Amino acid sequence: MEKIIEIKKVKTLEIEVKKFATSLPYWAKYICSKILLNGKVFDSDIDNVYNYVSEELKLIEKAEKPEIELNYNPNNSGDYKEELVIDILKKIQGVNALAENQEIEFSPNVTVVYGANGSGKSGYIRLLKKAFYSKHKEEILKNIYKRESKEINAEFNFKSKDTDIPLTYPSDATNGIFNQFAVFDGKIALKHLEERNNFEFRPAGLTLFSEFNSALEKLQNKINEEIRLKPIANLYIDIFEGESEINTLVNSLSSKSNIDDFKKHIPFSEQDKTDKEKIEKDYDALKIALSSKDKQIRDLNSIKTQIEKVEKNLETINTYFNKEYLGKISTSIQDYLSKEEATKKEGVENFRTNKITNVGSKEWKEFIQSAEKFALIQKEASDYPEIDDYCILCQQPISQEQKDLISSYWTFLKSIAEKEAKDAQKVLSDIKFGFQKILFSQFPEENTLTAWLKEKYEDKLTAFKQGLENQKVLSEQIISDLETKKINSYTEIQINTLPITEIITSIDEKIKQFSEDEQNKVLAELLKKKTYLVHKEKLERQFSNIENLLQNMIWVNKANQFNKRYWKKQSTDIEKILSQKYFSDEYIKVFNEECSSLNGNFGIDVDEKSSDMGNQTDNYF
Repeated sequence: MEKIIEIKKVKTLEIEVKKFATSLPYWAKYICSKILLNGKVFDSDIDNVYNYVSEELKLIEKAEKPEIELNYNPNNSGDYKEELVIDILKKIQGVNALAENQEIEFSPNVTVVYGANGSGKSGYIRLLKKAFYSKHKEEILKNIYKRESKEINAEFNFKSKDTDIPLTYPSDATNGIFNQFAVFDGKIALKHLEERNNFEFRPAGLTLFSEFNSALEKLQNKINEEIRLKPIANLYIDIFEGESEINTLVNSLSSKSNIDDFKKHIPFSEQDKTDKEKIEKDYDALKIALSSKDKQIRDLNSIKTQIEKVEKNLETINTYFNKEYLGKISTSIQDYLSKEEATKKEGVENFRTNKITNVGSKEWKEFIQSAEKFALIQKEASDYPEIDDYCILCQQPISQEQKDLISSYWTFLKSIAEKEAKDAQKVLSDIKFGFQKILFSQFPEENTLTAWLKEKYEDKLTAFKQGLENQKVLSEQIISDLETKKINSYTEIQINTLPITEIITSIDEKIKQFSEDEQNKVLAELLKKKTYLVHKEKLERQFSNIENLLQNMIWVNKANQFNKRYWKKQSTDIEKILSQKYFSDEYIKVFNEECSSLNGNFGIDVDEKSSDMGNQTDNYF
């Protein structure tokens, strides 16, 4: 649950700022106390704040801490010393080559310091620019002519209404009195000419918030730097290969892990070492024994693949010798003979003569078909024959009677009956080709499947071979009948493939038995025990590293719970409330009246803004 800081109406800005600081946790209150006392937070203070935050985050044990008093240092709260003048600068040491124990008394009017080049005028200017406000501060150089130089130091004496105020630089550098003086020289003049001179004024009490936010940035940077010094990458995942409880713990290692879960698995005892050696020996021996079964499984799978292919082939071959297909063969031969007879009746009678014999025979038909093909290549532009063409056989001029006879031959070849006879012949040719391409040698003697079946299922192998032989004999008869156009009655021959299905089932059962063998379960259990003991041994060697990694993860997770943005927003929100309350229209009115009393028209627009407007709130501790 987020902590809400309320600002109630009180009498002064100082009291309300203190109320804000009082509501903060110890580390934040400490920051505010340093700002109120010194005007800023030093790096040494950030180290203390970091320790206090570490306690809040439970990164370190809580220790006794002193009570924090929230008191303004008048010199840092913006209190103005009236009629303040610088009186004396003395006891200078460690500044350039200035002689020690020199003293400069400042006149209430004008003080002139003069001398030759190199006499030390610039040394005094460097000191004054470092101590007072200056837009161009220069580093103070030590005396290069001396091996050992003293630390920089100088004493100032100020007066305010005849009251002496002695201060030492740099030990009192944060005193507000030093901010009431400014140094201007030629180099600073160039700065004013070259750079924009922005003017900003804020009521003194509100400076706490900008300094508080600046301290938060420094604190966050220190936390981030500490986080970077704590590696949280899990480099142990690859070390624990294989499945085990330890592997699961290592793989899921996070800031939420419990180191006690790891401690349950150590130490790796002498008994563990003995058990590991025995289990590794048993595992290796059993694995070697089971490797032969792995080979048997591979061999059985190979046999299964081969016999499945043979089964498919036999089923295809059977389609050529079933009742329906064998009946188709006889029907196709009968169809061809019928169409061949029709061809003879429709055209051959017209060509019968006493001059030649066997008109209408197969040889006669092939003769005129060849003559037609040869005639077609005699003349390209017109049909052959025409009157006065030469006969392609006797080379005599062709008469009208001879032309008519040859044309009749061509007409006969183009008749419908002849075409149907050709189609019927193609059907017979396709059937013949189908039988010619059948591979009846499905079980060659050199084949591994044949050898395996001969050893395991010799009776079934014999039946398959006999069936194929019977089909082969019938195939040869069918091919002969197709060639001679002989109609025959064929008896169906089918090879029973059910035994192949039974063999495949038997192979599957054997493979399953090998796969589910009790020895495989034993091997798996041995591997599980072996892996655990190997991981246990590695865990003991890596335990301290893993413990450190877990501590880093837990530390980083807690450190990341510090939410700078939340506290920065709290600071900025309160600053806005107080700024609007005290930096009001009445304040602006008084400011403008003061400008008018000085006869000054400076063209200043007064606008109240917080020091940080862009923060968000997340979880906080």
